[in-house]
Amino acid sequence: QPEPAQTPQLEGDLQRIYDLLGEGPMAVEVLAQRLELDAGELSMMLTELEVLGAVRADGEKQYHRA
Repeated sequence: QPEPAQTPQLEGDLQRIYDLLGEGPMAVEVLAQRLELDAGELSMMLTELEVLGAVRADGEKQYHRA
């Protein structure tokens, strides 16, 4: 039996990003505005979340939970 997907252990802004993506896919610009983060900082955090397997980007430049 496959194990259920586990919510990654995240902190601070990484957790805020992950929580917001629970609403559905969002573009970087929307995430930056909603979270009041600099787009450059946000991009680095999204990359970290991708490496952790928590989020992924689709071909439309939308991020969503993995």
